Amino acid sequence: MIQPRLQPAGLQKPDLLLDGHPIPRVASYVYLGIPFGPRGILWQAHLDRRLSAATNAMHALRDSCSRHGWSPALRLGLYKVYVRTTLEYGAPLLWTWASANYTLDCSGQMRRSLDHFHDKALRWCIQLNWSFTGTVVTRSICGSEAFTRRFGMTVV
Repeated sequence: MIQPRLQPAGLQKPDLLLDGHPIPRVASYVYLGIPFGPRGILWQAHLDRRLSAATNAMHALRDSCSRHGWSPALRLGLYKVYVRTTLEYGAPLLWTWASANYTLDCSGQMRRSLDHFHDKALRWCIQLNWSFTGTVVTRSICGSEAFTRRFGMTVV
């Protein structure tokens, strides 16, 4: 049972005890893969974790592809199933929260980071050179929209 232990004069926050042992205080924690801080979800930390996980998944996919010589269609399918879902984890929550609170700058670094990773991966999947093919063309060929459109995010 959790019991608060109050300090005299109420100057300090009460310690929480679990079976007589104090529960340590932390500045942030991760719950279901999403980092939380004293004021709610830490969006930049979440984005950094998602980009890191997606980058690792993309490296694994590239390594496998270089060994087996998979076709562009198979590369794209594996990207959509494994890498993109890793990248998008928690994204609907982010866009819903942003639209309700109007506090997230959706035109900023977060959107650019996600879209840049996504576009770079799509070009690799269909083996297109970065400098010769436009972003809209690449997304069109792959049948994959930008994160802005995918989640109905309004650009500020």
